[in-house]
Amino acid sequence: MASYVCTPTTEPLRVLELFSGVGGMHFAIRQTGYPVSSVTAIDINPSANRLYSYNFETTKLLQQNILGISCEFLKQIHAHLWTMSPPCQPFTRQGKKLDLKDERTSAFTHILKLLRELSCEASYLPTYILVENVQGFECSEARIELITTLKETGYTHRELLVSPLQFGIPNSRLRYYLLAKLLPHKFKFDSSGVGREWPIQEITRLTDISTKHEKTANKLEDIGAEECSHIVSQAHTSG
Repeated sequence: MASYVCTPTTEPLRVLELFSGVGGMHFAIRQTGYPVSSVTAIDINPSANRLYSYNFETTKLLQQNILGISCEFLKQIHAHLWTMSPPCQPFTRQGKKLDLKDERTSAFTHILKLLRELSCEASYLPTYILVENVQGFECSEARIELITTLKETGYTHRELLVSPLQFGIPNSRLRYYLLAKLLPHKFKFDSSGVGREWPIQEITRLTDISTKHEKTANKLEDIGAEECSHIVSQAHTSG
């Protein structure tokens, strides 16, 4: 199969949502407006899965350990897009930062191993990969393994550190995102505007931005939506 090219007129997108949680990635994908034919979601947490099922009743949701996934399973799904929000505890600033030594990263490294195995049959590789995690992942050994795997399997990628405040959302937590496209696909956005790529080197400056507006963000839950919008607007203007 030729690699998928995402445009509003292409065939519907097949999505594999790993570490699906309560369905945040699923909701975001639906919000893009691109056609989606199927989503297969996988998570081991029964509480998260109950809420996911409530939000997305028709989605195929598998409650299982991702360590049990095989290449044959991935071939059957044959998804155009993989999304991943692996456990963040091994990388969080308030944790022990055990990184790859933390058992909770084993499912993530298992997926990277399967990606390398699938590269022997490139037609089964996803065209797009999206990874999300906490600030701190960008300086982890797990991130190095991720980048190495992507390069070995024929992907180009972009990494971003983004605070929701930059998009007018009252949440000051900086997050790590990685976007990957299977070559020869390329990225079209540059380093300007809303689509700005935030290089890893800018983490200090972005952290300062996030901290500067943290008090503002904390007030937002106590006031009305209209006032929230006004305060966020003022914060960005003054920044």
